[in-house]
Amino acid sequence: MGIFTDPKKEVDAAAKKPEMNKAVMLLVIFGVMLLVGSLLGKVATNADIKFLDELTILVIELVIVAVVALILKIAFDILSESKGNGYTKSLTAMTYGLIPIGAFLILSPIMGYVGTEIIKATEYNSQAMLVWYFVTLAVTFFLSVHGFATMARGFSKLFNVDYITVMMTMTVFGYAFYTVYFSFLLSILTMMQGLGGMYS
Repeated sequence: MGIFTDPKKEVDAAAKKPEMNKAVMLLVIFGVMLLVGSLLGKVATNADIKFLDELTILVIELVIVAVVALILKIAFDILSESKGNGYTKSLTAMTYGLIPIGAFLILSPIMGYVGTEIIKATEYNSQAMLVWYFVTLAVTFFLSVHGFATMARGFSKLFNVDYITVMMTMTVFGYAFYTVYFSFLLSILTMMQGLGGMYS
């Protein structure tokens, strides 16, 4: 609960003594949040639940988080003067920030379902729809800002860098990620078109 009530204190304490066990525990908690949020979404929409598929997707998502932490570790090791435990620090910063985002992923399908029922009960009253829209927007905004701000503080304190460096690193990473992602997607589409031409 400290991550929600006093994130500054929690992050500062973690910065003094980063522990891989704590980081992994938070990663597992985030994984549970992802799974619960996904299952609630399926229940809310009456969609079929395939637990094997859900677990497979969960494992892939957690592996992605672990890989991203490794990439950011390399970046911050280069940009900072911090020595040792780089991956522990990176994973710690990421997981502290992901917990509030995980909470949003759980609340999102619940709020969607409740909002749908409220709108139905009020016979699609435009005022009720508007009020619930702003409530949902406020919760989304709060938890998203809370999560990313906590993550930014985590990288700043754990690697002993200023916030400008953190923001620049995250921006560069985001740009690089999307560049690689779309390049990979384009290469796959090109390959598929080539294979399609071979068999046409």
